[in-house]
Amino acid sequence: MAGIRKICSFLRGSRFIFQIYTLNLLITAAAIGMFGMYIYYNTFSSTKRQLFEISRRNLQQVVDDMEGVFKRIETQSASLSMNEIFRKACSGFDEKTSNMIYEDYLKLDKLCTELENVDDLYDISIIFEKRHRMMNNRTRFFYDDMGLFDMAAQDSFWLWGQNGISGNLVYGIRVQTEDHENVLLLFGIRERVYQEWLAGLRFYGEENAFIGRMDLPLQENGIWNTEDHAWEKDIMDKLDGKRAGHGDFFLTHKTEKYFVLYGFVPRSPFFVASAFPASAIEKDAENSVQGMFFILIPILLLVFLASYIASVHLTGHLRRLSWEMNQIYPAENQQVMKKKGWDEIEILESSFHQMQKRMNRAMEEVREAEKKQRIAELSLLQGQINPHFLYNTLDSINWLAIEMNAPKISYIVKNMSDYFRMGLNSGGQISTLRQEIRHILSYFNIQKFRFEDKIHLYIDVPKELMETPMIVLSLQPVVENAILHGILAEEGRDGAISVSAEAVEENVFIYIVDDGVGMDEETVSVLNRRVKGADNTETGSGGFGLYNVNQRMRYFFGDEYGLDMVSKEGEGTTCILTVPGLMEKK
Repeated sequence: MAGIRKICSFLRGSRFIFQIYTLNLLITAAAIGMFGMYIYYNTFSSTKRQLFEISRRNLQQVVDDMEGVFKRIETQSASLSMNEIFRKACSGFDEKTSNMIYEDYLKLDKLCTELENVDDLYDISIIFEKRHRMMNNRTRFFYDDMGLFDMAAQDSFWLWGQNGISGNLVYGIRVQTEDHENVLLLFGIRERVYQEWLAGLRFYGEENAFIGRMDLPLQENGIWNTEDHAWEKDIMDKLDGKRAGHGDFFLTHKTEKYFVLYGFVPRSPFFVASAFPASAIEKDAENSVQGMFFILIPILLLVFLASYIASVHLTGHLRRLSWEMNQIYPAENQQVMKKKGWDEIEILESSFHQMQKRMNRAMEEVREAEKKQRIAELSLLQGQINPHFLYNTLDSINWLAIEMNAPKISYIVKNMSDYFRMGLNSGGQISTLRQEIRHILSYFNIQKFRFEDKIHLYIDVPKELMETPMIVLSLQPVVENAILHGILAEEGRDGAISVSAEAVEENVFIYIVDDGVGMDEETVSVLNRRVKGADNTETGSGGFGLYNVNQRMRYFFGDEYGLDMVSKEGEGTTCILTVPGLMEKK
């Protein structure tokens, strides 16, 4: 009693917690009552519907699997019948020697074995209309002593398994060889395959599964998993007249009610059926309902306890939150606290309004910043007019030089115009290896004219790598570095630069090699760290262009790509650019 009085006293001391607790109790009682009614009226029928739907999906899966196997067999049989080796091997037996016939049998057996091993679904038999020499392989080659050619009225047909032919389900096609002899190509589905189909039709373990044909009488028809075929006859009578689609129905057999699912396999004469006692599903639904009632009672007790704990816990958080909000907006909340009967929600409401005002001001500032950004972007677009004006002017100078018979000036101006045009790349960041090579050729032609043939450039890139995605301006800084700091770093020196590429797995490696002055091991190490930005403590300058290339490559392609250098003093330097062979442009 003392504990109850203590709880009541606590509730009276807090108007808000009393409201919350009372509201939680009412909501809980209403929810439990509605939940019980839902279980009583809906769970049983809902569970039955779900179980029926699961059974339908399982049967449809079997039908889809059978359709896929049948399509695969049709495709493989058509492919084999058109095979040149097959057609030649099946022709001209009357003119062939025994050795030739034996070799043809080996070829046919090899073709069939390869197909069987690829799919592992069927066994292939070949039926000849005439008896030929050495036809003693009873597992592959047959003489038609069963009258199959009389049964195969069409070019393609389905048979139930015949004596000596593997499989209960057999697909056949009639093939006419080059000497106009008829050959039957039979694909017998292996027992393992249709046993898996039967197993897939037995969803609960109590079903009777059946694969049959509507165009044959029951005694000549069907693959089933029971010896009592009376219910199969009832099903076929029920399906009389149907040749396509799927569905379900209830069937009473020997005083027991069965739920029957059936489905016709498209583009074939077959259908599948699964019949199981309706009592099995009803039993599962009843078990589900009973289990829910056993769970309901402890849930009810836990919910009432959790309601009280949550009320105390919630008000504790609200009080702390209102106190913190009061520290942010103390002046505004003082007006609320002077009112009689205030609670924590009113404090939070007042703080929310203050926050909303500040957010509106912040959003206004963001809109102003976006406006300034759009102005900056417009200025940037306007600035792009100047480069276009520049290389258009260079084109004009080129034509003027041609008219004035100044070929050297025309040569320099044309290469400079191409250099700027390809460098702009219409504002794009991604180009191709072909475009980058054209860019360095324009640059090199200008430099070669300037330095009077002291430098030479060799390109050795396979055609299939020319469309490799590249970052704009990724080769030119490297070539420029090779000319200025490699070949021409020593006065009076001549040299050559070679550009090559190779594909290794999924990457492409581009090599830029010069025979300049080279660098010692320590200098190469320092420069590599500076290019990769791994060591900002290094003194000195240089390498900024290479650093820019490496950073842009890592940004667009990923951290595993970039630029590396190896060098040997007095022998030259090799720069290696690693890029992905295939990629989606960002």
